[in-house]
Amino acid sequence: MEKKSVFELHPSLNAYFETSDGAKFFNVHDAKAHARNLKDKEVKEVKRPVEKEKKAPSAIEEAKKRAKAIKEMNSIEAIKKALENETAASVKKAGMERIQELEEALANAGEGNPDEGKNDNN
Repeated sequence: MEKKSVFELHPSLNAYFETSDGAKFFNVHDAKAHARNLKDKEVKEVKRPVEKEKKAPSAIEEAKKRAKAIKEMNSIEAIKKALENETAASVKKAGMERIQELEEALANAGEGNPDEGKNDNN
């Protein structure tokens, strides 16, 4: 059995004891008693690997994610809703800039060619 599988099978186990022949024991005394009959009498303690804690994203990192999401929105209403309770100035700025971009795109789309649709014979 691999170290990983022992800890997976026993989630509350913090360590176990292994003898030179690969036998695993929860109790050091049992491991030592077994090792007395072996040529190599070593008993080693195998501790659960320490898992690295994932660091929570900082407020700045979270604000950057929200600003990025707003920059990808294509609805002025959705952006305004996202900004309703927003406190981060950078996110508010990104939202206002995106609204301005969308409003300009709408204005430009509505302008078109003033002569368009007229008959050339008139």
